[in-house]
Amino acid sequence: MKNTTDNKIRIHEYDQREVQFTVRLLLVLNGGGIVALFGFLGQTWNTIPNIRRSILISIALMVIGLVFITLSSIIRLRSMHWHLMGKYPKNRLLRIFYHHILYIHLRTLSFLLFCSAVFYLIIKIYSFT
Repeated sequence: MKNTTDNKIRIHEYDQREVQFTVRLLLVLNGGGIVALFGFLGQTWNTIPNIRRSILISIALMVIGLVFITLSSIIRLRSMHWHLMGKYPKNRLLRIFYHHILYIHLRTLSFLLFCSAVFYLIIKIYSFT
């Protein structure tokens, strides 16, 4: 009995490290992308006026990705609290949060928004040249 409990704890600790890495990676990708695009926007503001809108759209997509990854972290912390306390919510919507459905999808959406912003900007820059 004790061996299976130890295995569950090890798996849970591994999962924690993996999730922390993923969240940090998405925060750096989206946040770094926003900073880089603001720098790029400053350089091209007067020289290439047609690209301003494309850069602002890419920045908006990455900001939405940052919001999603932040919400994912908040929901995950809340579900870990429920799990550790052993008090599961009675509300059906909150149980969905607990079962990790929402925060996993938010992480996925955050990554997809980052990729969409980068690809959108590449396509627009290519079409301007």
